[in-house]
Amino acid sequence: MSLFVIDIALPPRYGMARRVKQVELFMSPDVARDHLAVIRIEGMHCHKCEQRIKNALVNLDGVHEVEVDFNSGQASVLFDRDSVAVKDLMEAVNAAGYRAAGFTQGQADKTV
Repeated sequence: MSLFVIDIALPPRYGMARRVKQVELFMSPDVARDHLAVIRIEGMHCHKCEQRIKNALVNLDGVHEVEVDFNSGQASVLFDRDSVAVKDLMEAVNAAGYRAAGFTQGQADKTV
């Protein structure tokens, strides 16, 4: 994985001056091999559930990016199919205390 550090300008708030925040992003060096799985998840009750599921998924080898959405009840996962299987992703969701109810899968969009 490659590390990218970017600066994000934050607007002034509460009489404070404009701030700049540094954010570190880790990206797979070979995104052409990434696949996308959208997993339907049952049992999420709050935004803390999102974080718990995200932590369970990002700790798997081969997972490059995870977005979990409480409102839609799903997680979008970019992963390397040679390193991790969809079955492993679903088992991680179940092990975190939720129910992976199904998924859709496809090649990640390579357009910039």
